[in-house]
Amino acid sequence: MSDKISTPIIPEMKSVNPLQKEFVNLVLIALSYWGVSSVGLLFSAPADLVFSVWTASGFTLAVLLLNPARRWRSIIVVVFLVNAAGNLGRGGGPLLSLLFAFVCSLEAYLSAFVLTHYIGSRITFRRAKEIIALFGVAVVING
Repeated sequence: MSDKISTPIIPEMKSVNPLQKEFVNLVLIALSYWGVSSVGLLFSAPADLVFSVWTASGFTLAVLLLNPARRWRSIIVVVFLVNAAGNLGRGGGPLLSLLFAFVCSLEAYLSAFVLTHYIGSRITFRRAKEIIALFGVAVVING
């Protein structure tokens, strides 16, 4: 047997700049939001653009609740931009696309704000109080 210390197969990564990490996280959120909203389009009436289920709102709320409040602003900006770009790309008018993106972003932000304000910043949905609050927010803010 050899007394040599084996070198790891995967080299250690140098420390990552926090801004780079934040940028990568926001890009991943943007790509995920695009994918989730594409799934949501499967539930729309083709001519009316009326959505019976908009999965992207739930995704945005989940992302906000899983991140500290100090990151919410950048997440909401990314969601707004991706939503507006998607609406414009599907032939929506500029004003309507911006308005729809604003409303979708605002409802997710308000939902996360109300939940964390009344329940606390650590929401696990393991208590009945948290689940009832989620339903209440979904009915009042998203309804």
